[in-house]
Amino acid sequence: MPFDVFEIAVNIVEPVLLFLLLCSKLTIIKRRLPYAVAGIIVLAAATTVMNKLELEYITTTLISLTLYCLFSVLFFSGDVRLRLVWAAMMVYVIIFANTVLTAVLYTFSGSALITALEPSILRIVSLAAYIILLALLVLLVVKATRSIRQVTSKAAVGALISCVICIAAMYLLLEVTIAAASAGVSSIKYGLIAVLLMALVILLLILFGKASVWAQKYYEEHIMTESLKREVQYNSEMNAVMQSIRQLKHDYSNHMGVIASYAAEGDIEALRRYMEDYRSEYGIVDRYAITGDSTLDSLLSYKKMICDADEIDFKITAAGEDIRKTGLTAIELSSLFGNLIDNAINASRMLEPPKRKISLSIRTIGDMLSIRIENNRAVPDAEKNEGETRGLGLPRIKGIVAAHDGICTITPKDDKYSVEVLLSTKNEETVPNEA
Repeated sequence: MPFDVFEIAVNIVEPVLLFLLLCSKLTIIKRRLPYAVAGIIVLAAATTVMNKLELEYITTTLISLTLYCLFSVLFFSGDVRLRLVWAAMMVYVIIFANTVLTAVLYTFSGSALITALEPSILRIVSLAAYIILLALLVLLVVKATRSIRQVTSKAAVGALISCVICIAAMYLLLEVTIAAASAGVSSIKYGLIAVLLMALVILLLILFGKASVWAQKYYEEHIMTESLKREVQYNSEMNAVMQSIRQLKHDYSNHMGVIASYAAEGDIEALRRYMEDYRSEYGIVDRYAITGDSTLDSLLSYKKMICDADEIDFKITAAGEDIRKTGLTAIELSSLFGNLIDNAINASRMLEPPKRKISLSIRTIGDMLSIRIENNRAVPDAEKNEGETRGLGLPRIKGIVAAHDGICTITPKDDKYSVEVLLSTKNEETVPNEA
């Protein structure tokens, strides 16, 4: 009877350790937490029943693997493949612990200490050692893989396949260990092989985690580099536009003189031709919107020209001059709006011309300035799976907003994509944006 109680306790420990492993690697769905606790009890009961029925170990292993995977998928969030990986890893750890203990017990079964113990006591000691070994292994796996938080789909599939192969290899090793012991051959070498295999798996997990960190770091550096390149491009474009505006102001009086002369003479045809030439030469620097900031007006004019060339309907609603009160520098202003509009333009280019629409709204809400841009889009299949869109300039946008204690809200929908930025208008202007 004491052994039965202890065995049930062991059967409870296994799913509890699975739960802790999954909690350290995944995010549990809070509303399903009570069901997860009930699931632990169900897993423990299922293991107890399988032990009582004395099923083949391979059958027990496959059933446990299936139940553990279901437990992970039902009660935790994240990439499904990654959830399956950690459930399979727990099964691998269980088989490893069984293999090592079996090798040790069969190797020392003839020793005086082992022989002196009663079978029931020996089994309890073995189970206690199994629990301790299992807990240490789970802790080791958690520590070794602490840098693994997010992986690509291909990496998750590869890890899952590798995990299944490892389970099969460890199971075969356990069978060989038992067969060797039954034949009277020392099985300690098989235990050592199991330890080496586990060490190899842990090493691979560590390298896998490091690779994930390196890949993420490379991606972030790549994004930052691209953002900086685009920022330099924006500055160059803005300098060219501002130079054109200054030239226009310089020639303004001459143009007005010619226009006044034609008007005084009543030569309407000459005046019309002159105005057409004027629009042809200076049209690209006409102010598209009055926002209270010359840098932003110039940027919007330039982006409007691009949208017109790509048959994109670009509409702007701008009110007030509170853009100056956000504390944004000219460079930040150019980068923020430039990235927002470029992301919308890139998404619009994937659509047929009639569906290419972008709307930009700049308005004051209390002490906050709201900047909202919305565009139609085509949703790639990969994005439907991931549920998130990541524009190339989003890290830069979020960085600028965070630097000014603002709020950035991204709302992807089936056929639309919107970004809203809220910035306080109580900040002092850091750089005047006069032309």
